[in-house]
Amino acid sequence: VPTAHAAKLGGGVCIERHDHGPSPEGRLRDLVEKPEVDRLQAWIARHPKLAARAAAAATSGDAITIQTWVHVIRKDFTVEGGNIPARWINAQISVLNRSFSGATGGAETGFRFELAGVTRTTNPKWFTVFATGTDKAMKSALKVGGLDTLNIYTANLGHNLLGWAYLAQDAAKVGALDGVVVHYQSL
Repeated sequence: VPTAHAAKLGGGVCIERHDHGPSPEGRLRDLVEKPEVDRLQAWIARHPKLAARAAAAATSGDAITIQTWVHVIRKDFTVEGGNIPARWINAQISVLNRSFSGATGGAETGFRFELAGVTRTTNPKWFTVFATGTDKAMKSALKVGGLDTLNIYTANLGHNLLGWAYLAQDAAKVGALDGVVVHYQSL
């Protein structure tokens, strides 16, 4: 049964939650003995041709190219205001390609990324995405292509976040929310 305790902390209150259920070792054992459905494996089972194509590309060297759009959200025309230079974007695409090809220590995935285009939107309300909750409006207005296109949105995310994305197997379900949002200074 969970319980909560409050303690004074420098003029504020700190709430601590204590779950008196199974120990961490017990919870880990339960997860191992009763694994939840792996959503990625479920997606692969529903899309065997796509999974086979990616696997074949990884082993043959014939990479699948993902058209990639970068949407720069800025509050003004300065770099500090989110107006990142084109060289940052090009360097990020290069990092993606090196990472997904196994050049940086990972596995060869069979995927490559090609910069299809860049949009630049000056909108101070969208610039701090997390604080204003404008994720859906921003993505609905700017998203290019379908599920086979990667949309990357750069902005000031707030709350010390570097980025977020929905899982690929949920892309059809989330619709316009598909895509990756990254802090503009993390490129």
